[in-house]
Order: sequence, then structure tokens, then C-alpha cells
Amino acid sequence: MKNFNINTLSSYTRIMMISIFVVITFLGCNEEDKVTSLWNGDYTPLPAPVITSISPATQGLAGIEEVTITGTNFSPNVGENFVYFGNTKGTVLQATTTSLLVKAPNVTGDSLNVRVVVQNALSTSNAITYKLLSAFRVVVEFGTGTTPSGITFDNAGNMYYFLGGIKKITPSGDTSSYAPKGAETFWASLKFGPDGALYAARSVAGIFRIMPGATPASWVTSSAGIGSTNDFDFDQNQNMWAAGNATIISRIKPDKSVKTFPSPAFVVRGVRVYNGYLYLSGRKDNKEGIWRAEILPNEDLGAIEPYFDFAAAGYSGDATSLAVSTDGVFYLGVNTQLNAGVEHIIVVRADGTSNILYPGVLEPKMKSKCQSLFWGPGQNIYYVRQIANPTEPPKEAIVEVYIGKTSAPYFGN
Repeated sequence: MKNFNINTLSSYTRIMMISIFVVITFLGCNEEDKVTSLWNGDYTPLPAPVITSISPATQGLAGIEEVTITGTNFSPNVGENFVYFGNTKGTVLQATTTSLLVKAPNVTGDSLNVRVVVQNALSTSNAITYKLLSAFRVVVEFGTGTTPSGITFDNAGNMYYFLGGIKKITPSGDTSSYAPKGAETFWASLKFGPDGALYAARSVAGIFRIMPGATPASWVTSSAGIGSTNDFDFDQNQNMWAAGNATIISRIKPDKSVKTFPSPAFVVRGVRVYNGYLYLSGRKDNKEGIWRAEILPNEDLGAIEPYFDFAAAGYSGDATSLAVSTDGVFYLGVNTQLNAGVEHIIVVRADGTSNILYPGVLEPKMKSKCQSLFWGPGQNIYYVRQIANPTEPPKEAIVEVYIGKTSAPYFGN
């Protein structure tokens, strides 16, 4: 008898034999051999989440805004809710069955679909269209080796800064030359005075006055007794208060008469008049921070007292320029000194609390500095970003930052 070889059979015959084998095998199984089903008949999926509203309505700041989503069928467990703005996931901070507090992701868009996904729910929520705006924008970016300095605005909303002379940018974005360069290589500070002229300081003993189309001219010099000046500001009586690397603070009246007040061991980089006090940022007694002195009724200066201790609050780097809002919150510029661990602007409140403005968004690399800042028209601060290392980003630029509130008065304007 020949040996049986299934390979010698036709395809049809082989299929028939395999089918018969399967049937016999199936019929030979008893009840105990049956495989238990993986399906859990008692499982009931959770209902789909529903979004009814988002606050703030319609738009928020990318990477910053804490958005409240109201609806139903959310999980009270934070880790079981997932919120997407377009394709990017936000961070759920708090959760109840009817409300989610979510930090928006750092992604911008005019029509991002916001959806909620809940663990163990078979479907996602409905979508609501939302806009995420950038908290800042680069107004002007400069090439390697090009260093801007000083920034200010006039009452018409025109911006001014130094780059080989004074440049002017209109609200519509047109750039022109306001005044040619003189002997200076930079300006530490620029501000308009009550007379409509542009004033400037550059870390020497003197204040300069700049008129349209003309090179800077000395306005007050060291012969009048003024000390080295990094910054200055005006009070409501049109007095200029100036300070810098000297051991004095100077008060300069409109007639250019000067009176000085002692400020030992104090390197001042920022000056701001607010609510009857002169605020000064810089380094005093080897400590960085903000100090203040009352402007007395006779226009003399009271004792200098500490206002904000930079290191005690956990920050490092150099305190540079100052801005202040109508509600008395200070915005302190920072030189991050090659990754010193802070970003460009620190928010300082009257109760002593503080925080980095927009952490991880404004300058996550922490390798550049805020050289000069000024509160522009509306709710934006503008500052000059200077880089620490020309081979690394970001580039030197003028940056606009949305604050959401307006400035306290600049009495010079």
C-alpha cells in the first residue's frame, strides 16, 4: 500500500478533509471545555461628557489662561479627565462632575475645538470652538550683533528705541528715524518729559535732551551736581528724579536746578514714581530688589526703605527696570545672567507676594535679559530683550507682553 500524503490530494479534497476534522473536534468537546468569554456582561460604559460653557468665554492666553469648563458627566478624579484644545492636551487642575479647571496649552489658534475625554466613557464630548492668543509677540527682531537699548512711548502711541540713533515706530507699524546718533553707543533709559521733549540717560553723570532730527544735547551735566544716571522718572510737579551708579539720588527741577540725596552702596537700574513714593530697583548693600522713599511735601526725599527682597523671594539675577499698574502691582525686569533661573519679568505686589510673569512662556531658556521696559498704550508692556550669547536663541528684539491691565500714570507724558 502506498503511504498517505495529503500533498498529493487536490485542493478541494484537502479543504473538505480539514473541515470534517474541525467539525469532529468541535462535536467532541464537552461543556467543561468551553472557553470563558472575555466580555463582561455587567459592564456599563460611562455617559459621554457634555460641555455647556467655557470661561473666559471665546478666548484666553495660550500656556497661561486657567479655563473653567462647565458641563456634565465629568469625573471628580482629576486624572480621569483629558481636555484637548485642537490636538493639544491642556492640564486639568481641578475636577468635579460638573466643572473642570484647565490650564490652556501653549498653542495658539483662532478656532480650536475644545473637547473633553473621560476615562471609561465610550465617546468624547461635544466640541466648542475657542481662541487661544499668544501672551506676547515680537514687535521687532534684530540680527546677530545688533543691540537695541532703551524704549519709551509718547502720548500718541508711537514707540521709540535706540539703534544707531532714535527709531520711531507708529501704531500702524511704520518705522522711521526720529533723531540721529551722537557720541552715545546706547541709552539706558528714554522717557518723554512734561515739555514734550525726549530725555535720555546712559550711565554717565548727566541727562540728555533729544529733539526730532537733532543729535542729543546735554541738558544737565555733572557740573550741576548730578550723579551717574541709569534711569529717571518725573513726578506730578514736573520734577525729574534720577539715579544710577553713584551714591546719590538727584532731583532736577524744570529750571534744571539740582538737589541730591544720599543713597550709599546703591546701584540703581530702574526708577519709577508712584503714589507719592520714589521706587528704585537695583542692588543695595549687595542685595538685589526694590526700595522706596517717600517724596515729602517740601519735595525732599524721605528715608530709603526696603520694598522687595529679590533673593529672599527665591530669585537670582539682576533687577533692572520697573513698571507699575494702576492698582500698584510692579513689574520688575530681570537680567537672567546666563541661565540664572528666572525669566524676564517678575510680578511684585504690595503684600510682598510675587511670581514670574508667564513662566515657561515668555523666556523658557532663561538666557537673555530685559534691558529696559515701558508700559505702552492699553494693556501691554514693551521691553528690550538683549541676549547673553549671540550663538543661542532667542534673538535680540523688542517684545510686547499682554498684561490685562493699564499703567499707573507716567507724569512725564
